Amino acid sequence: MNQTIEINIPPVWGCGIVYQEQAFVDTIKAALSARETGPFRYLEVGILHGGTMRAVTEVLVQFPGLDWQVVGLDLPSDPNKLGARAPALFGQQFKGELRDEYRPDATGVFLVFGSLKDFVSRLLRETPIHLCFIDGCHCSDCAASDFLQIENSIAPGGCVIFHDASPLCQGWDPPSYHNLGVGVRSALFGLGLLNGTRPGWKLLDDMNQLFHGPSIFQKV
Repeated sequence: MNQTIEINIPPVWGCGIVYQEQAFVDTIKAALSARETGPFRYLEVGILHGGTMRAVTEVLVQFPGLDWQVVGLDLPSDPNKLGARAPALFGQQFKGELRDEYRPDATGVFLVFGSLKDFVSRLLRETPIHLCFIDGCHCSDCAASDFLQIENSIAPGGCVIFHDASPLCQGWDPPSYHNLGVGVRSALFGLGLLNGTRPGWKLLDDMNQLFHGPSIFQKV
């Protein structure tokens, strides 16, 4: 598949993604270039209002002939009522909630309301993820835990984007479910990702001049 095609970047993304849109598209292209077989799978951990999921969907449909999946995971309580709004938000691309069975070859947008641990062990199993956006609870422990739970499911050449990794927003409150400030960058150093000591991963981008800037890594 030709990854050099010109992509029209969607004008509306999720909260705190301003000035990061091109980086998202470049990361999608990098993960697509490394993909071997099967649908391209994007997993978003922490959906909020679904804006980033929708923008990623609008990017993926621009690749001719690409089979893709966009999966959003959030708390069992669905705090932002995305389940009710999804048909309007994603239109015909929305295929429903994943509960008792994962459909690895189906194209479209899916929602999961539950724990990441349960999703990986019970539903996802050995199905590879090509791009994961970690944007759930931003405390250091949760950011690290989310990565550790999904690490083995990332396909070779796949990528992980951590939101709010910039030093400018560390300690900022919210977002955290534990009444703690943002600690994503501490997690990245603890995991050995930002200092390059974690085997099998390389840094693609560290947008540390933006308040909500992400850090982006690729599995090698």
